[in-house]
Amino acid sequence: MAMMNEYDEWLWKDLKKIDEDFSFDKMRWLHKYPYPHAISVLRLLIQRACCCTNDALIMQGRKGILKIDRIWRLEHILPEAKECIDFTDDWDYRRFLELVDLSASELMQEVIRIGKDSDNPENREAAQDFRENYEYLTAHKDECFRKDIIESDLNCIDDFDLAEVAYKYKALGMSQDRMYELLEEIRSGMETEKQEDKIRDLMDFLYGWCHPDWKVY
Repeated sequence: MAMMNEYDEWLWKDLKKIDEDFSFDKMRWLHKYPYPHAISVLRLLIQRACCCTNDALIMQGRKGILKIDRIWRLEHILPEAKECIDFTDDWDYRRFLELVDLSASELMQEVIRIGKDSDNPENREAAQDFRENYEYLTAHKDECFRKDIIESDLNCIDDFDLAEVAYKYKALGMSQDRMYELLEEIRSGMETEKQEDKIRDLMDFLYGWCHPDWKVY
């Protein structure tokens, strides 16, 4: 086993408590594990991402959730979050908004409504912040999409993580053809072949030149 830092070791031990056979590098196939075990792993990661105050643990939870099959993730992340974190707590709620923005943007409007109806004024403020941000992104889709793609670390980012940007702007109303045009513009301005290849991979996701479950449109 590769050398682990203390946070990875904690997570590894917690995963082993749920399923002795499970490990972080199997997260992509979580949906194929026994349902109770898969849900327990998802809840563990949601709690890491939303309830912890340590940045390393928050990022660990987000990283794990991004590795989960996206269709399964979208089906289960909000119902399970309602069971395992406190939506009346402003820290948990704002961290969940950030998590949804990163990994399940199609659910953002529903999560914003939860905060809008909250008795906690901090939650209402968080919901308003994200509502205004999404309104801005919707009004400036082309500019913001270019910025989000270009500012991604294209030398390191996982294809699935980069695809989350495409899913987000699809949810904001960007058409398939327009997204492809923008990616072609961005690709032509890349400085390295590796960066170009990363953009080409994302373009493949748009039109389904990939596994059917990964197709963006």
